[in-house]
Amino acid sequence: KIETSLSSGFGLFRLRTTPGCEKYFEGKHLTDRHKNRKMKSSFIVTGQIKQEIGFDKVLTGQEFCHPIKFPGLFIGKALLKLFKFLAPLLRINVDTDGTNYMLSPLAQTVQAFNISKQPVSLQKNTVVEEDTKLLGEKFSSTNFAQRKKIFSNPDELQQYSFKPGLYYTFDFYDDKLETETFLLHVLGQKYDLVPFLCGQPLRLLARIDGENKNAKHSYLWNIELWHENETEPEQ
Repeated sequence: KIETSLSSGFGLFRLRTTPGCEKYFEGKHLTDRHKNRKMKSSFIVTGQIKQEIGFDKVLTGQEFCHPIKFPGLFIGKALLKLFKFLAPLLRINVDTDGTNYMLSPLAQTVQAFNISKQPVSLQKNTVVEEDTKLLGEKFSSTNFAQRKKIFSNPDELQQYSFKPGLYYTFDFYDDKLETETFLLHVLGQKYDLVPFLCGQPLRLLARIDGENKNAKHSYLWNIELWHENETEPEQ
């Protein structure tokens, strides 16, 4: 159950190894660049937004309360280039002042986006079909890649908003991060994220742009994802 001052709904987090999710992870629903890739996890959020909020104001990604370590210069630049390709409007700050983040517009970034007039029931094998027709004629038959391209333009993004009364469903599926081990598979290599996070969790979040990052009212949802290797062993 997800309940904040900005949203109300439900979330479902599942791994490739989660019993009962085999059908979903067969990947027959995947399209575009995700097709034929083995997804490692999926996080679905479905529900309503309590007030009208512009698409350009709602961000998703990662943020950290304390500084994180970043890979060496060559690898770091390659990773940033990759992230920028995947999310053209990505905002990145990896300074040492404790305001580390990587955030991009939710409507442009999410892998599957569905807008409906009826609630969506979450099951272990729920597949979120791309369907944004309720945004207007331009989206009458758009797929993931087309939506991503449209919303890569900030001017287009500013023309749309999340509105009360509709049901929004998002599927963030991922083929790069093994959440069981916190190993990130990119550029043909595996990177253990634990040393870089400096004792901080990854986050499943959506938040309002420009709000105090520590203010509870600025989040549509904010779920922490920890790995046991980040905790101190009991004495």
